[in-house]
Amino acid sequence: MLNFLNGEKSERIKGAGCFHFDGNNKTWREPKKLKHMPNEKFVKFQYAKDFINSMDIPEPGESIYAIVSGSFIFGDILGPVAKKIGGNVTLDICTLSIGQENIDMIDQMFEENLISSVRIIFSDYFYSHENKPGGLWRYLMDILEKWPDRYTVSVASVHTKIIMMRSESHNLILSGSANLRSSANVEQFDIQNNQGLYNFNLDWMDEIHSQFAVNRKPLRSRKNLADIFE
Repeated sequence: MLNFLNGEKSERIKGAGCFHFDGNNKTWREPKKLKHMPNEKFVKFQYAKDFINSMDIPEPGESIYAIVSGSFIFGDILGPVAKKIGGNVTLDICTLSIGQENIDMIDQMFEENLISSVRIIFSDYFYSHENKPGGLWRYLMDILEKWPDRYTVSVASVHTKIIMMRSESHNLILSGSANLRSSANVEQFDIQNNQGLYNFNLDWMDEIHSQFAVNRKPLRSRKNLADIFE
Protein backbone atom coordinates (compact mmCIF):
# COMPACT_ATOMS: atom_id res chain seq x y z
CA MET A 1 0.00 0.00 0.00
CA LEU A 2 1.24 3.48 -0.83
CA ASN A 3 0.72 6.54 1.31
CA PHE A 4 0.03 9.66 -0.77
CA LEU A 5 0.91 12.88 1.00
CA ASN A 6 0.50 16.26 -0.73
CA GLY A 7 0.20 14.52 -4.07
CA GLU A 8 3.52 12.68 -3.84
CA LYS A 9 4.24 9.00 -3.32
CA SER A 10 5.96 8.07 -0.07
CA GLU A 11 7.91 4.93 0.76
CA ARG A 12 5.96 1.69 0.68
CA ILE A 13 4.47 0.82 4.04
CA LYS A 14 5.27 -2.68 5.21
CA GLY A 15 2.24 -4.63 6.36
CA ALA A 16 -1.29 -3.32 6.32
CA GLY A 17 -2.19 0.31 6.88
CA CYS A 18 -5.36 2.35 7.06
CA PHE A 19 -5.98 6.00 6.29
CA HIS A 20 -8.66 8.60 6.18
CA PHE A 21 -8.81 11.86 4.30
CA ASP A 22 -8.99 15.20 6.06
CA GLY A 23 -11.24 17.22 3.78
CA ASN A 24 -10.17 20.56 5.26
CA ASN A 25 -6.40 20.28 5.24
CA LYS A 26 -6.19 18.22 2.03
CA THR A 27 -3.76 15.78 3.61
CA TRP A 28 -3.75 12.17 4.65
CA ARG A 29 -3.75 11.29 8.33
CA GLU A 30 -1.96 8.06 9.14
CA PRO A 31 -3.17 6.01 12.13
CA LYS A 32 -1.00 3.43 13.82
CA LYS A 33 0.32 0.90 11.33
CA LEU A 34 -1.22 -2.53 11.52
CA LYS A 35 0.67 -5.78 11.55
CA HIS A 36 0.82 -7.81 8.37
CA MET A 37 -1.73 -10.63 8.28
CA PRO A 38 -0.02 -13.79 7.00
CA ASN A 39 -2.98 -16.11 7.57
CA GLU A 40 -5.25 -15.18 4.67
CA LYS A 41 -7.92 -17.31 2.97
CA PHE A 42 -9.42 -16.69 -0.46
CA VAL A 43 -12.77 -18.33 -1.16
CA LYS A 44 -15.84 -18.31 -3.40
CA PHE A 45 -19.41 -18.90 -2.25
CA GLN A 46 -22.81 -18.92 -3.90
CA TYR A 47 -25.00 -18.87 -0.78
CA ALA A 48 -24.54 -17.52 2.73
CA LYS A 49 -25.17 -20.99 4.20
CA ASP A 50 -22.18 -22.31 2.24
CA PHE A 51 -19.97 -19.80 3.99
CA ILE A 52 -21.46 -20.48 7.41
CA ASN A 53 -21.07 -24.25 7.06
CA SER A 54 -17.60 -24.21 5.52
CA MET A 55 -15.57 -21.42 7.11
CA ASP A 56 -14.14 -20.99 10.56
CA ILE A 57 -14.17 -17.52 12.10
CA PRO A 58 -10.79 -15.79 11.64
CA GLU A 59 -8.59 -15.83 14.70
CA PRO A 60 -6.71 -12.64 15.73
CA GLY A 61 -4.46 -11.66 12.85
CA GLU A 62 -6.31 -13.77 10.29
CA SER A 63 -8.50 -12.64 7.38
CA ILE A 64 -10.83 -14.17 4.81
CA TYR A 65 -11.42 -12.68 1.34
CA ALA A 66 -14.52 -13.93 -0.47
CA ILE A 67 -16.12 -13.57 -3.90
CA VAL A 68 -19.83 -14.31 -3.75
CA SER A 69 -22.66 -14.68 -6.26
CA GLY A 70 -25.84 -12.63 -6.46
CA SER A 71 -27.59 -15.35 -4.45
CA PHE A 72 -25.47 -14.48 -1.40
CA ILE A 73 -27.23 -12.17 1.08
CA PHE A 74 -24.56 -10.44 3.17
CA GLY A 75 -26.69 -10.03 6.26
CA ASP A 76 -27.58 -13.72 6.42
CA ILE A 77 -24.23 -14.51 7.98
CA LEU A 78 -24.58 -12.01 10.86
CA GLY A 79 -26.50 -14.22 13.27
CA PRO A 80 -24.41 -17.36 12.71
CA VAL A 81 -21.15 -15.42 12.97
CA ALA A 82 -22.29 -13.74 16.21
CA LYS A 83 -23.21 -17.16 17.58
CA LYS A 84 -19.83 -18.62 16.64
CA ILE A 85 -17.97 -15.90 18.57
CA GLY A 86 -20.00 -16.43 21.73
CA GLY A 87 -23.03 -14.14 21.37
CA ASN A 88 -23.80 -10.99 23.35
CA VAL A 89 -21.72 -8.98 20.86
CA THR A 90 -21.84 -5.27 20.09
CA LEU A 91 -22.84 -4.71 16.46
CA ASP A 92 -21.85 -1.67 14.39
CA ILE A 93 -23.05 -1.22 10.81
CA CYS A 94 -22.34 1.47 8.24
CA THR A 95 -24.19 0.82 4.98
CA LEU A 96 -25.81 2.50 2.01
CA SER A 97 -29.03 0.50 2.45
CA ILE A 98 -30.63 -2.53 4.09
CA GLY A 99 -33.28 -5.08 3.11
CA GLN A 100 -36.22 -6.27 5.20
CA GLU A 101 -34.73 -9.75 5.64
CA ASN A 102 -31.66 -8.22 7.27
CA ILE A 103 -33.75 -5.98 9.52
CA ASP A 104 -35.52 -9.14 10.63
CA MET A 105 -32.12 -10.75 11.22
CA ILE A 106 -31.16 -7.94 13.64
CA ASP A 107 -34.45 -8.43 15.50
CA GLN A 108 -33.79 -12.17 15.72
CA MET A 109 -30.26 -11.55 17.01
CA PHE A 110 -31.71 -9.49 19.86
CA GLU A 111 -34.27 -12.20 20.56
CA GLU A 112 -31.55 -14.86 20.80
CA ASN A 113 -29.14 -12.67 22.84
CA LEU A 114 -26.60 -12.81 20.03
CA ILE A 115 -26.17 -9.03 20.21
CA SER A 116 -26.33 -6.71 23.21
CA SER A 117 -26.62 -3.49 21.16
CA VAL A 118 -26.61 -2.23 17.59
CA ARG A 119 -25.53 1.06 16.04
CA ILE A 120 -26.31 1.72 12.38
CA ILE A 121 -25.21 4.50 10.03
CA PHE A 122 -27.36 4.82 6.90
CA SER A 123 -26.97 6.94 3.80
CA ASP A 124 -29.10 9.98 3.09
CA TYR A 125 -30.12 8.10 -0.06
CA PHE A 126 -31.68 5.25 1.94
CA TYR A 127 -33.49 7.63 4.28
CA SER A 128 -34.92 9.78 1.48
CA HIS A 129 -36.19 6.77 -0.48
CA GLU A 130 -37.51 4.66 2.41
CA ASN A 131 -38.96 7.27 4.81
CA LYS A 132 -42.50 6.96 3.55
CA PRO A 133 -45.59 4.92 4.43
CA GLY A 134 -44.70 1.27 3.97
CA GLY A 135 -41.02 2.12 3.60
CA LEU A 136 -38.17 0.23 5.18
CA TRP A 137 -37.10 3.17 7.35
CA ARG A 138 -40.32 3.03 9.36
CA TYR A 139 -40.22 -0.76 9.41
CA LEU A 140 -36.68 -0.63 10.83
CA MET A 141 -37.52 1.94 13.49
CA ASP A 142 -40.58 -0.04 14.60
CA ILE A 143 -38.36 -3.11 15.03
CA LEU A 144 -35.67 -1.24 16.95
CA GLU A 145 -38.21 0.40 19.26
CA LYS A 146 -38.70 -3.08 20.71
CA TRP A 147 -35.19 -2.72 22.12
CA PRO A 148 -35.08 0.75 23.76
CA ASP A 149 -31.71 2.08 24.90
CA ARG A 150 -29.96 -0.65 22.93
CA TYR A 151 -29.71 1.01 19.52
CA THR A 152 -28.48 4.15 17.80
CA VAL A 153 -29.31 5.13 14.21
CA SER A 154 -27.61 7.90 12.25
CA VAL A 155 -28.12 9.27 8.74
CA ALA A 156 -25.21 10.82 6.85
CA SER A 157 -23.59 10.96 3.43
CA VAL A 158 -22.00 7.52 3.51
CA HIS A 159 -21.37 4.88 0.87
CA THR A 160 -19.38 2.39 2.96
CA LYS A 161 -20.42 -1.20 3.64
CA ILE A 162 -18.87 -2.15 6.96
CA ILE A 163 -20.11 -4.46 9.71
CA MET A 164 -18.23 -4.83 12.99
CA MET A 165 -18.77 -7.32 15.81
CA ARG A 166 -16.95 -7.23 19.12
CA SER A 167 -17.05 -10.00 21.71
CA GLU A 168 -14.72 -10.92 24.54
CA SER A 169 -12.54 -12.87 22.12
CA HIS A 170 -13.02 -11.29 18.69
CA ASN A 171 -12.83 -7.92 16.94
CA LEU A 172 -14.38 -8.69 13.56
CA ILE A 173 -14.59 -6.29 10.62
CA LEU A 174 -16.66 -7.38 7.61
CA SER A 175 -16.38 -5.04 4.64
CA GLY A 176 -16.92 -5.15 0.91
CA SER A 177 -19.05 -4.07 -2.01
CA ALA A 178 -22.38 -5.53 -0.88
CA ASN A 179 -25.11 -3.70 0.99
CA LEU A 180 -27.26 -5.49 3.56
CA ARG A 181 -29.80 -6.62 1.02
CA SER A 182 -30.11 -9.13 -1.80
CA SER A 183 -28.31 -8.37 -5.04
CA ALA A 184 -28.15 -9.90 -8.50
CA ASN A 185 -24.48 -8.97 -8.75
CA VAL A 186 -21.22 -10.71 -7.99
CA GLU A 187 -19.86 -9.07 -4.83
CA GLN A 188 -16.69 -9.21 -2.73
CA PHE A 189 -16.13 -8.93 0.98
CA ASP A 190 -13.50 -9.69 3.56
CA ILE A 191 -13.55 -10.58 7.25
CA GLN A 192 -10.69 -9.54 9.49
CA ASN A 193 -10.12 -10.18 13.18
CA ASN A 194 -8.03 -7.17 14.02
CA GLN A 195 -8.36 -4.99 17.11
CA GLY A 196 -6.37 -2.09 15.66
CA LEU A 197 -8.50 -1.84 12.52
CA TYR A 198 -11.65 -2.27 14.61
CA ASN A 199 -10.73 0.65 16.85
CA PHE A 200 -9.77 2.77 13.84
CA ASN A 201 -13.24 2.32 12.30
CA LEU A 202 -14.96 2.73 15.65
CA ASP A 203 -13.35 6.15 16.07
CA TRP A 204 -14.83 7.73 12.96
CA MET A 205 -18.16 5.97 13.43
CA ASP A 206 -18.36 7.46 16.92
CA GLU A 207 -17.88 10.92 15.38
CA ILE A 208 -20.70 10.37 12.91
CA HIS A 209 -23.06 9.17 15.64
CA SER A 210 -22.20 12.16 17.81
CA GLN A 211 -23.34 14.55 15.07
CA PHE A 212 -25.93 12.67 13.02
CA ALA A 213 -27.82 10.36 15.40
CA VAL A 214 -31.53 10.63 14.66
CA ASN A 215 -33.50 7.66 16.05
CA ARG A 216 -37.02 9.12 16.09
CA LYS A 217 -35.90 12.73 16.39
CA PRO A 218 -36.09 15.10 13.41
CA LEU A 219 -33.06 15.05 11.15
CA ARG A 220 -30.58 17.78 11.85
CA SER A 221 -29.45 20.05 9.07
CA ARG A 222 -26.70 18.33 7.11
CA LYS A 223 -23.14 19.36 7.81
CA ASN A 224 -20.13 18.63 5.66
CA LEU A 225 -19.23 15.08 6.64
CA ALA A 226 -15.56 15.89 6.08
CA ASP A 227 -15.73 17.89 9.33
CA ILE A 228 -15.53 14.69 11.32
CA PHE A 229 -11.99 14.13 10.04
CA GLU A 230 -10.59 17.30 11.54
